Formats: sequence, C-alpha cells, structure tokens
Amino acid sequence: MGRVAQVKAEIPNCTVDSHVTIVRPSSEIGWRYFGMALMELEPHFSVMGRGATNQTELSRAAIADAPLLAPTKPLVDSLEAIVSPISQQVLNLTEQISRLRQARDLLLPKLMSGEVEV
Repeated sequence: MGRVAQVKAEIPNCTVDSHVTIVRPSSEIGWRYFGMALMELEPHFSVMGRGATNQTELSRAAIADAPLLAPTKPLVDSLEAIVSPISQQVLNLTEQISRLRQARDLLLPKLMSGEVEV
C-alpha cells in the first residue's frame, strides 16, 4: 500500500484494478520530474492508509493533498534535458535485456541437447 511506480512506456491494453490510482502531471510539470517527486513521497504514502487491518486504502484525496514542490519551467526543462537521454538509455537497455533473455531461452536448450554446436 502506498507504493509508487512510474510507467515510462506505453502498455497496450493495460487495465489496472481498483486499488491502483493513476496520477498524471499537469502540462507545466515534466513527467520525469513528476515521477521522481512521487517516488520520493512513497514513505509518506505508505503510512497514510485508512481502513481495517489488511484492507487499508489510500484515498485519491490523500494523494491529491500530498506536498509536491512545483519547480519553475526553466528548472523543469533543465532537469528534462539531463534526465531524458539517461531515461531513454534505460528503456533501450531494458528492451535489449528482454530480447537477450528470449534468445538465451531459445538457444540454451538446443545447445544443451547438442542440436546446435558452438
């Protein structure tokens, strides 16, 4: 409860359940800054749940009332310029790792059985 995750790429046909709240930034705040700021608020969110034991929920109002600093546009633009290439590289490497795992899972059984020789 209260965990924060940032989705950095589109997920086709994605549905979230009722215990997940999707929060999006306004157009003035860059989505990378917004995601990092919310990640910093995770400890704050994790203790805000209300309800019975094992049934606690974090209301939308509680999320909306969370303290979030809104930097100036030039500051957000500077952050975006620094973080954007790094974020893109993380996405690229994550995709490469996924493809390499698929290749390994396809080739390893064939190597082990002797069907493919090195």
